[in-house]
Amino acid sequence: MTMNYDGNPTPSGDAWDELPWKNDVVIHARDGARHDLTGDVWILEDPACIRRLDWIATCIPAGPILEAAKEFVRLRIEERSYASADGEFQAIRCAAGTAAFALAMATMAGDPDAHLGTDIVLEMIDGGVDRVRITRWRYFYRWAARMDDAIHPPRRGFDRRVAAELDAIALGRHKREMLAVLRFDPYEGPLIDVELQALVAALSHTIKSAMLDLRERVALWLCLSLGTNAGPLALLRSSDLVRLGPAHAPEAYFLRIPRQKKQEDEYARKSSKLRRLEPVVGRLVAELVDCNRKRGEAEAMRRASWAMPLFLAPSANEQLSKGDNKAYTMHLTSTGFSELVRSAAAKLKVVSPRTGALLHVRPRRLRHTFATNLALLGVPAFAIAEGLDHSSLNTVAIYVDNARVLQERTDAALAEYMNGLVDGFLGRLHRDEAAAGGSAADRIYADLGDRGIEAVGTCGSKEECRLAPPVSCYTCRYFRPWLHAPHDGVLAAIDARADRLRAAGATGRLVGLHADAARAIRNLLNEVAATRATEEAASP
Repeated sequence: MTMNYDGNPTPSGDAWDELPWKNDVVIHARDGARHDLTGDVWILEDPACIRRLDWIATCIPAGPILEAAKEFVRLRIEERSYASADGEFQAIRCAAGTAAFALAMATMAGDPDAHLGTDIVLEMIDGGVDRVRITRWRYFYRWAARMDDAIHPPRRGFDRRVAAELDAIALGRHKREMLAVLRFDPYEGPLIDVELQALVAALSHTIKSAMLDLRERVALWLCLSLGTNAGPLALLRSSDLVRLGPAHAPEAYFLRIPRQKKQEDEYARKSSKLRRLEPVVGRLVAELVDCNRKRGEAEAMRRASWAMPLFLAPSANEQLSKGDNKAYTMHLTSTGFSELVRSAAAKLKVVSPRTGALLHVRPRRLRHTFATNLALLGVPAFAIAEGLDHSSLNTVAIYVDNARVLQERTDAALAEYMNGLVDGFLGRLHRDEAAAGGSAADRIYADLGDRGIEAVGTCGSKEECRLAPPVSCYTCRYFRPWLHAPHDGVLAAIDARADRLRAAGATGRLVGLHADAARAIRNLLNEVAATRATEEAASP
């Protein structure tokens, strides 16, 4: 016997027909706003972004799958956030667009016991769908399949064994956006130093920055200096600026940044983080606040109970103007703020040396740049998490790991570069054997091939040496090379031997010893050339 939502027995063997699904409902979101979810197109009046959930566009036919999806999204609106509900909707829509989903729906039309399978997720993985979207679909499937039989019957079209199999499917470690961070993607990853410096220089340049209006300059500066997402910055208001010190010469500027994506603060402006601004940025924000207050519509906004945002929208948002969220009527949406930053950066015409094209800038990319630079500076993970307003260290681990890899690459490249600059020759040049001292037994000989074997210097060590001359001699501090010895011939012989070793697959250490010796000989030849030039200049 199956039970309905009230716990009463259902007379029909098909419990689905007895479930009280409602297509016309009015619900209250967690922020208290009422939402009429009548019909198949839902409008969610998120203050940061008006969201339109079009169930017709999912192409899911009427029936248990569609009703389960709608009920799940309703719960997300009531219990979580608009962004969460929108994310779940997009995941369901993405899954519904697969060929595997269409095949399953066709099978279910003739077989009531059929259900959606794991092949939908596999197709999404093969199609390169972002792992976050796949995870959302998997979460929805678990919710729909894992109901308590003592209270609710299983939902048609879902199977608990499939839910368990979905959990076992491994997804990529990082979502697509994080892969761009790891790989320092030239279009989506963090900006490299030269790009960041060029952007800041252009923004600081009097003439170039004059191409931007005040609102654009402030938006770009805040993204660069705070690393905050577009959503919280779009929700800023003039009252969020805090100035400490005399009014004519403020000593410090702070900005209250609205928090988002917190379980207890899913909706706008329930709490904030106080961030200190650099004086130059603080003065620009204060100037923008003053300009906003001097605008002619400020009084009309106050009478209409509309808040004064820091970033004023070009026109009022009619969908918000008379609803529960009317205070946000003149706020930019998060999309509008992102576009503001993108267009501001485009006006500066900064060219990326990596792509040869104009630098692609958006708030999310500047956030990744902000976090990556903190990691490169050695800032602890917990401090990076606090700066990004993350509750978990897991999210910032990618920046710390990325910094470690980048530092290793930088160290290797720097070592290779410095090897060409550092003087590998540690000995001291002497004019001839007599000046070097020692006896015939202390001579160092080199095999010059067709030129025969010749002495190139004297060993000044008084202890027995077990190294192989002359390769090791040029990097030894006891070696006393002669000014007129054929060191160029030794260099040619060592280079040729190093090439033979590489061709034979010798270890890097052995080849490296020859490379060190060659570098030391080149240093010595420079010293020889300088000494000879000095002697020639001094001779009559």
